[in-house]
Amino acid sequence: MYAIIMTGLSISEYIRNRRLTLAGEELKNTQAKVIDVSMKYRYDSPDSFTKAFTRFHGITPASARVSSENLKHFYPLSVKIFIKGGFGMNRKIIPNVPDIGYYGNETDYSINLLAATFSIAGTKMDRAELAFYSGMANHFCWIEGDWIGSRGCECFGNNNETPFEEELRLLKIIGWSAKYVIVSRDKDGKMLNSDEEQIKRDFVESIDKGYPILSRRANNHRYSIIIGYEDNGDKIVCKEAVDGEGESDHKDAETFVHQNWQDVILDYIVLKERLEPVPERQRILEQLKLITYRARRTDKIRGFISSGAAAWEAYLHMLEHEDLSKLPPNDGKDNLNLRLGIYCDGLCQINERSAGLPFYRLCRG
Repeated sequence: MYAIIMTGLSISEYIRNRRLTLAGEELKNTQAKVIDVSMKYRYDSPDSFTKAFTRFHGITPASARVSSENLKHFYPLSVKIFIKGGFGMNRKIIPNVPDIGYYGNETDYSINLLAATFSIAGTKMDRAELAFYSGMANHFCWIEGDWIGSRGCECFGNNNETPFEEELRLLKIIGWSAKYVIVSRDKDGKMLNSDEEQIKRDFVESIDKGYPILSRRANNHRYSIIIGYEDNGDKIVCKEAVDGEGESDHKDAETFVHQNWQDVILDYIVLKERLEPVPERQRILEQLKLITYRARRTDKIRGFISSGAAAWEAYLHMLEHEDLSKLPPNDGKDNLNLRLGIYCDGLCQINERSAGLPFYRLCRG
């Protein structure tokens, strides 16, 4: 409880950050082997330890011995006349942020993230209703002939004709005006033509109002929400999905502090003010038109992503016509295990169709 109150982190996040801090110090100051340090701090394997260590410190365990000045320190809590600890206490965090489930299904995670965003902002929306109006309960996307590229087709980003198209449409439906900002970058990922001070003001003003910021990461386009800031917006606090590190395959979204948000944010949406929502009858009629359009379209989203019936055909054609028996079981990128995992990504999309069923049944009743 103290960790949550004082740092804005859960107990498990606080413990993990302390373990990774101590692991970094041990690697810097001793000759202990990486495998021994990983076992000491309770990681299932050196690989899961390396993933967690690199995400936290920004460098690998092996590099920590050479470039220890880059190690991040998460200090233990101490209670005296004042409170200090964690990444720094000069922070503003939106209270009562709900857990955001991430269990390997990007479609499910996208809906969970939106539900949490609206809930924090004071707009309660049933998950089934959200799945229906967002289009995630009645949309299937696939990239013909591209197993690797199709892995990401279950997320909002690939459903959008343009960035955040679906989310902005959804906000308008439920009665929110919003500001959408693209953070321009050069070919090396460095920011250009973007007003950093204005972006910081967007973050600070939104958090001060108690509104989270919906954002996408620059490195993998995965969605997250900004729930706080430190040092007048020089650092941001985000809830982000994290793939499993060995102790479990997947987990709820976790809290991270980004000291260099300029390297992290690709684009974002700031909620501005409440508007009159679109009447339910009009919402449903517009959504039914959208379902028909997506299912029937023969062109491709952004020129390479099939949608609706064309996506189903591309998905099944690949399974039917490729000789998967010639692939090695688990050797490099082009292997049978990987294909099976991407086929599972397609099943995740199919499974998520059921998310909207309660809403359909409610309308029928």
